[in-house]
Amino acid sequence: MTDLSNALATVSADLQSLDLTPENEAIRLIEAEIARLNQAIGAAQHRCGEIDAEQSELRHPELQGAAIANALLAEIPAREVSANTRKEDDLREERKGLYSGIRELRERVRAEEQKLPAIRQQALERVRSLAAPLVAALQDEAQDAAARITEAYAALAALSFTAGAGRLEERAASAAVAGIFDGRLLMGHAVPVPDDIDAVLSQLANKGAALPFRRLSQISPPTR
Repeated sequence: MTDLSNALATVSADLQSLDLTPENEAIRLIEAEIARLNQAIGAAQHRCGEIDAEQSELRHPELQGAAIANALLAEIPAREVSANTRKEDDLREERKGLYSGIRELRERVRAEEQKLPAIRQQALERVRSLAAPLVAALQDEAQDAAARITEAYAALAALSFTAGAGRLEERAASAAVAGIFDGRLLMGHAVPVPDDIDAVLSQLANKGAALPFRRLSQISPPTR
């Protein structure tokens, strides 16, 4: 088996046996707590709606100061005026307390939600560690392929320079090689022309004035 085949088999087995029970249980508990908090928020919001309905049913809401005096002058019984006022005050205070509780509950929901990314990141780190051998094997494969592409480009560049052949193909390969060096998949300042290509082109060395011979031994990596 090749290194890549070994890495595929090893990483596949490791990922299959990966047990994320601790992380999943932690998330389950957090989500259960979030659900409990949201249920409490819903109950508080429902009560706020009931308070709004009760306030709308009061015949004399918000009777304070001059408004109370006017109500008394209108011969509304003092007991009814004060009862409505107390009821309105009680409802207002209750709703104020509910709003405060809802804000606190929402803060707790946010605090619980903020725990989730760290747990998921922990699980991802475990996967990343197990996948490292496959990453390394694929990097080797990519570098080998990049080296072959770069060698082919150098050969095309030599053919184009010396024999005037393959110029379109050279330009196409140039873009690929530029990406290889820009992405630092390969490092270096010059790419040698393959020996076998140099040997083939050397057959043109003594063809006379009709074909001046130009030899290219290496090329600089192209840039985008």
